[in-house]
Amino acid sequence: YWISGALTLVGLVPVRMLVPEIAPAKHQAAFDYTGAMLLFAVIASLLSLPTWATNFGKESPITWAIVVVGISALVVLWRHSKRAPNPVIDLGILSRGAFATPSAIYWLHMIFSSGVVYSLAFFINSRPGGTA
Repeated sequence: YWISGALTLVGLVPVRMLVPEIAPAKHQAAFDYTGAMLLFAVIASLLSLPTWATNFGKESPITWAIVVVGISALVVLWRHSKRAPNPVIDLGILSRGAFATPSAIYWLHMIFSSGVVYSLAFFINSRPGGTA
């Protein structure tokens, strides 16, 4: 616990020194309620899909309805975010290398880290007397 706190403080120093201050916008547009609802639909679909697929199976119309709703909401959110004056998800930031590169590295790290964790759980469960 204390090590994590100390490392956080150490990590804040280079961020404070290297990341420039961004001036707030003079005029901000209203909150994007449409984008927020679309984002909610995408996240709800992603989070509920494994449970529904486990309970009803891969061939269930409910499972496929959730897949269609999630993908449709994602496409509409993407198109809406390009037109909204103050989008919930700013797609313009993805074109900046200073943001996209660390984000891609983080996602790759999370994918491989999750794979290792799940693989270890299966390995431990398959050993005689092992439980995870």
